[in-house]
Amino acid sequence: MNSRFENLCNQTALIVGCMLLSVSFGSTQNCANVKQNTFLPDATRCHRYAACVNRTAAPLICPSGYHFNFAKQLCDFPSKAGCIKCPATGFVNLAIDGNCQKFVQCFMGFAVDRECPPGLAFDPIYGQCNVQSKVKCERN
Repeated sequence: MNSRFENLCNQTALIVGCMLLSVSFGSTQNCANVKQNTFLPDATRCHRYAACVNRTAAPLICPSGYHFNFAKQLCDFPSKAGCIKCPATGFVNLAIDGNCQKFVQCFMGFAVDRECPPGLAFDPIYGQCNVQSKVKCERN
């Protein structure tokens, strides 16, 4: 692996480990015209991204509870990563993909990271924490 790419992974404090996955990324992960060692966001899953190495997209995933922040080129707190868009008005709780205990609380366009208490999981149907056994949790 390219040493500069390894250094990027090693220097990123929030990336616990740069894990290569055997997942396929859509055609949006095109590294042909992208600068070497650039990270690209996944088009549909906030916690997944790709590293462009030798014009090839190498799929990666953020640690549980983190989202890829394209501007900073690292995994970050969901409220800071910019993938979840809070509505400009009102109050809503939004699920974090890849993690069933954490969610983002939106109020008047501002996002705050939240976590369900032990024994509970975030229920996207009701927009609140619920007993784990009653929540369909999908860790993708």
